[in-house]
Amino acid sequence: MIFKHKLSCRLAMIRDAVLVGILALISCKIPSRASLQDQPSKLIISPSSVVVPENQTADLYAVALDATGDTTNAPITWTATAGSITDTSMGAVHRGRYRAPGAPGQYKVKAHANGGSLQDSATVTVSTVSVASLGLSPSSAGIIVGRTQQFTAVPMDSAGNPLSGRAITWVSSNPAAATVSGGGLAAGVSAGSTTITGTSEGQSATATLTVSTVPVASVTVTPSSATITVGTSTQLSAVTKDSAGGTLSGRVVTWATSNAAVATVNTSGLLTSSAVGSATITATSEGKSGTATITVTNVPVASVTVSPATASIQTASTQQLSTVTKDSAGNTLTGRIVTWASSNSSVASVNSSGLVSGVAAGSATITATSESKSGTAAITVIIVPVASVTVSPASASIGIGGTRQLSAVTKDAAGNTLTGRAVTWASSNLAVATVNGTGLVTGVTVGSVTITATSEGKSGTATISVIIVPVASVTVGPAAASIAIGGTRQLSAVTKDSAGNTLTGRVVTWGSSNTAVATVNATGLVTGVTAGSATITATSEGKSGTASITVTNGTGVPDPTLPVLLNTQYSAPTGATISVPAGGDFQAALNSAQPGDQIVLAAGATYTGPFTLPVKPGTGWILIRSSTADANLPAEGQRMKPSYAAVLPKIVSPDAGPAIQTAPGAHHYRFLGVEITTTATSLNYGLVLLGDGGGAQNSLAQVPHDLILDRTYIHGNATVNLSRCVALNSAASAVIDSYLSECHAKGADAQAIAGWNGPGPFKIVNNYLEGSGENLLFGGADPSIPNLIPSDMEIRRNYFFKPLAWKASGAWTVKNLFELKLGRRILVQGNIFENSWEDAQTGFAMVIWSVNQGGTTSWAQTADVWIRENIIRHAASGVQLTDYNTDHPEFPTLYTQRVRFDNNLWLDISQANWGGDGRLFQLASSAGQLAAIKFYHQTGFESITLITIVSGQTQGFEFGNNIVNYGLYGIHTPAASDGAALALYMPGYLFAGNAVIGASAANYPIANFFPATLDAVGFVNAAAGDYHLAASSLYKNQGTDGIDLGADITAVLTATSGVDQ
Repeated sequence: MIFKHKLSCRLAMIRDAVLVGILALISCKIPSRASLQDQPSKLIISPSSVVVPENQTADLYAVALDATGDTTNAPITWTATAGSITDTSMGAVHRGRYRAPGAPGQYKVKAHANGGSLQDSATVTVSTVSVASLGLSPSSAGIIVGRTQQFTAVPMDSAGNPLSGRAITWVSSNPAAATVSGGGLAAGVSAGSTTITGTSEGQSATATLTVSTVPVASVTVTPSSATITVGTSTQLSAVTKDSAGGTLSGRVVTWATSNAAVATVNTSGLLTSSAVGSATITATSEGKSGTATITVTNVPVASVTVSPATASIQTASTQQLSTVTKDSAGNTLTGRIVTWASSNSSVASVNSSGLVSGVAAGSATITATSESKSGTAAITVIIVPVASVTVSPASASIGIGGTRQLSAVTKDAAGNTLTGRAVTWASSNLAVATVNGTGLVTGVTVGSVTITATSEGKSGTATISVIIVPVASVTVGPAAASIAIGGTRQLSAVTKDSAGNTLTGRVVTWGSSNTAVATVNATGLVTGVTAGSATITATSEGKSGTASITVTNGTGVPDPTLPVLLNTQYSAPTGATISVPAGGDFQAALNSAQPGDQIVLAAGATYTGPFTLPVKPGTGWILIRSSTADANLPAEGQRMKPSYAAVLPKIVSPDAGPAIQTAPGAHHYRFLGVEITTTATSLNYGLVLLGDGGGAQNSLAQVPHDLILDRTYIHGNATVNLSRCVALNSAASAVIDSYLSECHAKGADAQAIAGWNGPGPFKIVNNYLEGSGENLLFGGADPSIPNLIPSDMEIRRNYFFKPLAWKASGAWTVKNLFELKLGRRILVQGNIFENSWEDAQTGFAMVIWSVNQGGTTSWAQTADVWIRENIIRHAASGVQLTDYNTDHPEFPTLYTQRVRFDNNLWLDISQANWGGDGRLFQLASSAGQLAAIKFYHQTGFESITLITIVSGQTQGFEFGNNIVNYGLYGIHTPAASDGAALALYMPGYLFAGNAVIGASAANYPIANFFPATLDAVGFVNAAAGDYHLAASSLYKNQGTDGIDLGADITAVLTATSGVDQ
């Protein structure tokens, strides 16, 4: 159609009036023809030029005309040299929406038609958008001198859109503290602060930068050691360095001495000595220190002068000598050690203080020596005549045929004893008694006689009475015995005449050769004081008999035998990896896995059991683990926690049965980083069953072995009755670094871990264990394997814990924290036992006994248990020890033996706080067979009774070097208390080196201590929980073993560090 019928259509034919033409064409609104034979011959784009801001849009229009000037429906395409353009055409008029790029400049937009043979273009000028604001990060930072910090600035327009390509300038307000480069990189120059400003097109933003100095990492003192004499000085120097070893200058150094009495140091490090000794000089800068060891010695002795230089003394008399020591300048030196010696001690002797004694006529040189320098004095000894003779005893009685040795002492006129003088002896009546040349008198017949001793014409006499049937011998029984410190032993003495006839009614006196080791009373009762030997002598009428007594640190009973420990060190798998995705067949993976393989379960996925660990050939391990990276799990030796649950695969039991169980004889499986729980709504009998606790497992060949739960999270929930989290009825099995919780039941026992039908060894190390009945129990059911006793257990660094919410709610049946009914060779070390209250039982933290539970286990025994470096706190009572199952005395059994406690801390054992009986230690030996029970270095505080003896005698009981509270009743039994109770119920006991707070010394064995109050013990800070003994404590190093009384608190805290975290 030719456009002539309307002016607007005619305008469209004016090719140069592009915009007007385009608008005219639009206004024509001429419908398209059904077929258009003419091809387009002209393409017009409008506007031909346009200005667009950065990143903004503008519309361009294009129309294709045929040769007659009419519009065509020919397709049109768009291109742009920069930015983008989108076709939004309708009908014959084509519209292109152009989006400008972020860079300003001129660009071309083209429209193409007829296969590209026709085209037209428009010029687009992209203009710059002004910067309206600047974002700067970080807004604040801190660096040390010499380090850098990168700052970044982002220009934005008024709408908050980021603008690129804008110039930014950077300025530091304090270049002395830090400079900034053109790229925003700040560099620390010196300590201080500065403001970093970024500016673009007049807009600015700031950040605060703080610069600190390089810290001192080490201080070295030179010289590191020195020896100087008293009164001299030496200069010390200190070099400060950073962590890279670079020397730091200008740092403040302070100086201090450990012993100002020996050496002082001024602020510049000048050392001045004051007295002999040693001191440590410390230089400190910015919290870091270095030391030098200084030894101060005396000025050496150069000469020794003895006064008087010569002296004459008589035999048996003395002369005091003195010395003067001087240095090389002739100055007198005081306080020096002087030793004395005689050149002829048979003439004159000298003691350590220079006192010379005349021995016999003659000459001797006395030498005084100090620090290898000597001086001498010449001594002449002359004889003094005898002035008197004294015979002793002055009177005595002997039997016919008996003898008595007399002695004679000769003295000069001054009363000085004279030695070496000849003495002759004579009897006034040889028919009654004779005397030989040495003064030995022999009775001949009944009567009285005078014995005379004569020397140099001077005489002395003794009166001797000869009587009938004297005691000829004294025999002490037993002739030898061993007792413990604080223990006693009754000796007897039998007197006989010379014919061997027993004499009665004779007076016997007793004596000890070493009362520091053992004392003896008038009736022959010996008491051990300290370890060592002593001879006990019984004497009657001059005759004596002896017994050899050995006092030991113990009763002689053996210590427990320690367990064989299980090695659970992780080794990476070497075989194939079997991945089980969410919804995959875990049991099929278990069935197909071979030793050395690992089964990877998807983190966060749930696998519903039960799953059975099958038997595999060989001894390689099969690892079952989470798909998460090792970095997302606790490291080996670190405990699993519920917070890791999101990255753990979850293995669940849907009902009362287990999630994991073993085929008979299954072995070498290790679980790492998995969660095991139940979705049961009311009851589950056990989540992980390693081995079979019933009659089906009745031989060792059926016992699964080499099974490890490593860094696992095993738990019930807040409402379900869960009998136990893990059952260990296996061999060579371990639960390590794991978290076991919500193991509880009402009206029945529940445990975190229990075992009774597996031989061990077992390793239970670094776990959180939460169980309502017993947190950990061995025994409680009879093993089906003949003669089996779970053995070789390592129980270390576990947190045995009952939540106090259970006490408040009463929702679960609570008994104790740790119970042994069946077990041998057990080490319990470095654990924390917390919260045990009166509920289904009286609330003992620990219960240890030998129990034939159902009457079929006649071999049942608990023995060789060593409990050391543990903390037991917040319990109704401490530990109960019983020899056998008193609930069923008709069941045959063996007996509890060899249980030892060392370095344990017992806190808040309180009836008021936790109910029960408030007893620290309780012993029940109903059959009299509880044996070898030892408590050493315990620190414990209970409210009612220190030791409760329920029944029977305990054999080999030792209680030494403990700090314990007397409470209300101390040592209590139905028939006696305190020391009397020990004598009655603990034959041959040891009770020594103990500090019993508030007890009466009169009621206890000797060799113990009795502070009146807790404060009198001398703890560092008992109120704050620091039970180390202070340096001023009276009980430092007072143990029978020479060390502090009570628990070694440092060892306890080291062993339990981090256990309750």
